[in-house]
Amino acid sequence: MSKKQLAVSLVSSALILQAACYSAAFAVTNISGVTPNEQTGGYDIRPEAVKGQTGFRHFENFVLDKGDVANFIFQYLRENASVSGDDSYHGYTLNDISKFVSLVDGKVNINGVVNALKAQNGALSDGHLIFVTPNGMVVGSSGVLNVGSLSVLTPTQDAYTVLKNGIPTDVKYDEFVNQPLAGNATVDFNNWQSNTYQRGTGVVTVDGGIIARGGINIDAGTANFGDTAMVFSGVNDSTVFMKKEPTNLDELGRPQDFIEHDPQAEAAALFNQLVSSRTTSGNQFAGSNGEIVITAGNGITVDTGGMLVNNSASNGLIAMTNHGANGININGEVRNNSAINGTVNITNNAGQLNVGETGLVTQVSGNMTFLNDGTSLNVRQGGQVVNNGTLKMTNNGAEGFNIYGSVTNTGDATLLNSASGTDGLYIAEAGKVVNTGTLAMTNNGSGGFNTEGSITNTGKTTLTNTGSTGFNLESSGRITNNGSSLTITNSGGGDADFMGITTTTNGGTIDVNNTGSDVIIGDNTTNDNYFNADGNVTFTVDNGNIKNYGVTKTHIKTTKNLVMDVNNGAIGEAVPDGIGTNARDWQKSVNTNVDGTITADSSGTGSLINMASANKDMHLNYAKADGKVYLLADDINNKNGTDYDILNYAENAAKPNVEGTGISIIASGNVGASDKKLTFRQNGVEKIFDGDDATRPHEWDINKPEETVDVLGDNNVYIKGMDHDNGKKANTNVGAIIARKGDIDAEFSGDTYIEETTAQNNIKITTRGKHMEINHLGEVPNYPNDYYGPNNNVTPDKVTLTALDLGSYWDESENPQYEHAADSTVKVNNGTIDGRGEGRDEHGNADQDLIIIADNAYAGGYYFNMGKHRGDDGKTSLTPDGSTNAIKTLDGGDASIRVKAVRPEDVEAVGGDPTNMTSPNDDGRNYYYGGSGQGDDPNYDIDGDITPPEDQGGEDDDDNLVVPTPEPTEAPTPEPTPEPTEKPTPEPTPEPTP
Repeated sequence: MSKKQLAVSLVSSALILQAACYSAAFAVTNISGVTPNEQTGGYDIRPEAVKGQTGFRHFENFVLDKGDVANFIFQYLRENASVSGDDSYHGYTLNDISKFVSLVDGKVNINGVVNALKAQNGALSDGHLIFVTPNGMVVGSSGVLNVGSLSVLTPTQDAYTVLKNGIPTDVKYDEFVNQPLAGNATVDFNNWQSNTYQRGTGVVTVDGGIIARGGINIDAGTANFGDTAMVFSGVNDSTVFMKKEPTNLDELGRPQDFIEHDPQAEAAALFNQLVSSRTTSGNQFAGSNGEIVITAGNGITVDTGGMLVNNSASNGLIAMTNHGANGININGEVRNNSAINGTVNITNNAGQLNVGETGLVTQVSGNMTFLNDGTSLNVRQGGQVVNNGTLKMTNNGAEGFNIYGSVTNTGDATLLNSASGTDGLYIAEAGKVVNTGTLAMTNNGSGGFNTEGSITNTGKTTLTNTGSTGFNLESSGRITNNGSSLTITNSGGGDADFMGITTTTNGGTIDVNNTGSDVIIGDNTTNDNYFNADGNVTFTVDNGNIKNYGVTKTHIKTTKNLVMDVNNGAIGEAVPDGIGTNARDWQKSVNTNVDGTITADSSGTGSLINMASANKDMHLNYAKADGKVYLLADDINNKNGTDYDILNYAENAAKPNVEGTGISIIASGNVGASDKKLTFRQNGVEKIFDGDDATRPHEWDINKPEETVDVLGDNNVYIKGMDHDNGKKANTNVGAIIARKGDIDAEFSGDTYIEETTAQNNIKITTRGKHMEINHLGEVPNYPNDYYGPNNNVTPDKVTLTALDLGSYWDESENPQYEHAADSTVKVNNGTIDGRGEGRDEHGNADQDLIIIADNAYAGGYYFNMGKHRGDDGKTSLTPDGSTNAIKTLDGGDASIRVKAVRPEDVEAVGGDPTNMTSPNDDGRNYYYGGSGQGDDPNYDIDGDITPPEDQGGEDDDDNLVVPTPEPTEAPTPEPTPEPTEKPTPEPTPEPTP
């Protein structure tokens, strides 16, 4: 052909190409009719039409067999013409396109290799190859697409026909591809609303490989990725797969030789490298800004073995969106390798969203979101969700949010089953959630928050349920928080059942908040220490109870503090009152093991506290109930096997350690300590002043509460009653106080009735109130067997009883009745003391078995008149009185008794004001002097010192009376007592022997 002929031919070709660019219908070519390149054997495909930077080509069918290579060449030929005088010149240039749109009538079937090239036999193009086909695409197991970017769109047939048949010339064709690339469901053709893109039912199936240096976008009716699918975006690699590689080019660039290649094998080798390096972020193939966007109208599936990998080192995106009933099923691997600003978004609008048994959704760093508006969100057993960054998983489907596999994140994680997810949030036994950062898991569905597996977080954890089935940590369930705080909130009416183990480490706190139902702890497995913490533990319950499941186990263990606050509910369940053999039941108490302090508050309807300290001293800040309080410190497995104490660790000394209408305290060791008594207050009755007439014989009565206070210490009992908050004295009704091996040192606030009390060593009982009555002293007829067994050999050596009547005062204007003047009483109805029964002797013996300090005393068959009912001579006196029985010693004799008038040092010993005798407050009283009716006894003594008559009746005399003694005198008719003498501040009285 001559040069002129060649020029004519090129001009004709250019005219034909130009006409194709602006024709309303594209030329049609079947790929099977495309003649392979005679030299390379590849099918070279150029655009038939071009608009701007976008090329177009139409195919009836696109079928590429295994072993064949199709090269989409991102170039077209443009004519350049010029005129100079009478001559015209024509030239041609090759121009690049950035997008190549292939419209295919039939199903695209690729089993060979597709390359996107910059030029014939050239390097890979970074351009965007786009397939538009209503009948879908199949990339077979041997098929490979090697492109810059790839989009596959499956419109409806009608929408496809409009696209194929032409577009008005005033529409920018490049807008045609911009919208699908963003993953939108519609293409908005500028000024042509009738040509809206509509997704069809075409199926895209990938069993082979896709390599894209940029993004991959598939918008189909259904998208399936088989078990051999390998889809990689963001790949930094320029390999071209060809059958024959041109080489040895001549001066015109024509190849003289060719190197034979196996494109399938070379592709397989590259994929092997991609697969083996995919788990390393920033590997040698890492690109940037890649994306995989999959949108389907009726389901997305990634089969076991299949993988979708965004290999971008930064700014990588993986997005899946399904709108149809077949849901999203990921059994293969979905991986985003972006270490910077990665994003994974998986959205399902119908059917199930499943990360299957072999599924993995993972990202090196960035935001990962699962949103299910279909039926359920499931991570199946063996399935994994792994992220480093922000993780959000939300289910709005009726069949709930179910985790059978694992969800792992480093960063902030939010897992939500909304109120629409009626089946609740469920973590199966093999399921686990592991997070490092802030973790928030919430169920609002009626099915509740149910955990049989594990939840582990290092950071702040919040678990919330508002569903009606409640919060359920099953026996196999484990919640572990390493540091910071763990907050569990349950409302909606269902119980919070803790059958599994909740643990915190590194000082992490536990807060359980429950409303409208019970908190139940325990199960019948080998589980124990259900809450095990090294930080503070707090339970807050409103309109519900904290209950034992019914097992002898430790429910709450912490090395720090425990707080339980219950409104309109109880802590534990009621047991028999008192301290008898059945007075405690580890299956009804809330059992603790707390190194720090315990604070328990039960108020309102159903108020009660039944709490036990298992194998640990109970350090009590306070236990306060509007109802009864039961406390126990003991060996949980061996009753009384080890000594454990209940001790005063009050943060506010003005607040009692124990407060309730009825109180029962049992310890295998001590109750309280000699230097810091356990404080208490029995609510129900305040002191009622009914007046005392000094001109009349002594009369008295005790207004006692209905319930009882019972205290049992296997060693010692050190307790102190507190006044009411308004300063009024609180009366106490004691059922029994027993110290099996030690002492009793008990102080009461107001009038005190004690049914029975005994101790192995000494007893010291004081009331700041007006009256004390003991029915059985050193005897326990109601408790011959207490909680720890028989106690018939427990009898005190020495007993001191004191009634002070603090708050009384001397008012001269009340003469002669002096109704507000002190008039305390001690009465002992029956008693046994391991004493010697010795009265006074020539050595000034003050070693009596029973010492009583009061204004009036009834004991041993006598009345001791020590206060304002004295006779004209102002001396104390004693008379026989049948209201009490003899107090016996163990050998059957009568115990000796010494009764002393109240003195300032007695008031000071309990923290009162010994100098206040005339002001009406609650910490002072007046005193009575005048001598003893036994002052004529030559052996009369004051605290063991023989006292001559001239030293009697003064400020140093306690006006004491002792029995046994010479015949008592008859009681004279009482007259007004002379005005008391002011006394100096006395020395404090020593504490009893511990």
